[in-house]
Amino acid sequence: MRRSMSRVLIADDEPGICSAFAAMLARDGHEALIAANGAEAVTRVTRETLDAVFLDVRMPGMDGLEALARIRDLQPQLPVIVMTAFGTVETALTAVRNGAFDYLGKPLELDQVRAVLERALRAGAADASVSEQAATGEATDDELVGRGPAMQSLFKRIAVLTDTAMTVLILGESGVGKELVARTLHRLGRHREAPFVAVNCAAIPEALLESELFGHARGAFSGAVETRAGRLEAAGAGTLLLDEVGELPPVLQGKLLRVLQERQFEPVGEHRPRALKARVLAATNRDLALEVEAGRFRDDLYHRLNAISLRVPPLRERPEDIPVLAERILARIAADLGRRPLYLEPDALAMLTAHPWPGNVRELQHLLSRSALLARGPSLGATDLLLDNDERSAGGVVDPFSRLEQSVRAALASLLAAPQPPEDPFHRIVRRVERELIDAALQRCNGSQVGASQLLGLHRTTLRKRLQDHD
Repeated sequence: MRRSMSRVLIADDEPGICSAFAAMLARDGHEALIAANGAEAVTRVTRETLDAVFLDVRMPGMDGLEALARIRDLQPQLPVIVMTAFGTVETALTAVRNGAFDYLGKPLELDQVRAVLERALRAGAADASVSEQAATGEATDDELVGRGPAMQSLFKRIAVLTDTAMTVLILGESGVGKELVARTLHRLGRHREAPFVAVNCAAIPEALLESELFGHARGAFSGAVETRAGRLEAAGAGTLLLDEVGELPPVLQGKLLRVLQERQFEPVGEHRPRALKARVLAATNRDLALEVEAGRFRDDLYHRLNAISLRVPPLRERPEDIPVLAERILARIAADLGRRPLYLEPDALAMLTAHPWPGNVRELQHLLSRSALLARGPSLGATDLLLDNDERSAGGVVDPFSRLEQSVRAALASLLAAPQPPEDPFHRIVRRVERELIDAALQRCNGSQVGASQLLGLHRTTLRKRLQDHD
């Protein structure tokens, strides 16, 4: 986590800029370190513990863009802000593509510098928290994990939005971790000590949802034997997450719109408005724009909720994150079971990386939980992984095609994970499976080609040709 005093490196060949930076940082409670050129900046990064770097582009010797590339190689998570008085689109694009956290043109405005620095420090602190927990194996359910570009981009957007009261619409497929994004926005925000309250709009019956959200007075309806506070009130000055907001019935959509516009609400059976103090976040796996076109969701509420949106990428778009995700999930499972830590064999990791993950991170968690329960040793191989389509059919009988798919998948994963993968693995596997299938059919039919062709659903001439091909 970020220390109370942050250490910031300023790399610029103009002493006046360096001294102005140092004075500003000192006033804001930070420590400034100075480098006069790119080479010195790189050296400082290798020797010092830093929280952020401001890097000028034009410097003698090694310029800022080359220094940026080297710093990214040394410490890819260190936020680097590039500065230049000779800004061009090409320079900006190069800086961003090389991994710069942001790009500032000179002359610099101190308020802008402060804002960028604060965002960079928050982003660095959040990423350091993830990296630290991944390294120590302290996996929790409230931490986002991701080292690939898709999640790094999401982390930066989260860092920008932590301290704003703006409504955020969190988009993504089921199981990607939309609630984790909401919890992260709350945890890193100014009101982190206040409550975080989540309401699943799809899980509460429509007849009870209004009371659940707004609360009710005693006697407001049959069964209301006492006054009860709703979720809006329970959130206080914290965060209210409306999960699966696309499932809200039309009547409640109108009432929610009024609450967001007026920042106040009335419990059912009361006529005295109460102030809404909480920040409201919404999450959905639906395309709300299409829902609006279909007339199932209010256009005005959609635009009110969608002040700014965050898209959580599905797991299939970030396979590079699967190893660290699996490691943390297995560490938590082993701790829950009181067992020694589990690890994945290379063929198992290859299979996980190749899987499309329609259920996203939630599916990965369930898979590893099931597989770990049945694991016989400290490691999980490809044949130990019980993917959803490898389980029993609805009738309770093992599906032989699922088992066949698992065997082929495991074999392919093992072959591709080998130090020297075989050439043309697709045709070699298909040919081997075809040969075994024909041989098994002939044995089942006592060598009768007529019987084997009928069993396999092949024409006799086709089977005869296959026999000739396999000698």
